[in-house]
Amino acid sequence: MENPGEAVAIVMVASVFSSLAGWSTWVIANNLRRAKAARYRAEVQNKMLDRFGNTQELLAYLQTEAGKQFLEGAETEPAPNPLSRILRALQSGAILLLLGLSLLFLIATQSDPDARQALLFIGTPVTSIGLGFLAAGALSYRLSSQWGLLGRHNGR
Repeated sequence: MENPGEAVAIVMVASVFSSLAGWSTWVIANNLRRAKAARYRAEVQNKMLDRFGNTQELLAYLQTEAGKQFLEGAETEPAPNPLSRILRALQSGAILLLLGLSLLFLIATQSDPDARQALLFIGTPVTSIGLGFLAAGALSYRLSSQWGLLGRHNGR
């Protein structure tokens, strides 16, 4: 490989494919975990409901504090914590921004025009996406705090 631009392109393509494979694995594992947890919750709730002999017993139980907690826990998926999602967006934005800026700074070290063009071609959108994540995280934080959503999830 005499052309440094080819080397940069090969490294970038390999990085993108390995990142895509890792992300796909994480998505599949996360969805399997969530489905298993939902099935378990449904089984526990069904077993609990089967223990009641009639409707009056069930209604009496649902009036108690434990019954109210049982109903609140009947959600399939707990409400997402806005603060953790905002932090995830800010972390992703910071990482992508730094990666994109480092690729753009590498342009100064390259003498080959093809390598410079490849770094510019990859570094510009990565930097833009990082800035977008940071802006989205900041806007989400501002709106969530104005709407009072952040105070509801302090315990989680």
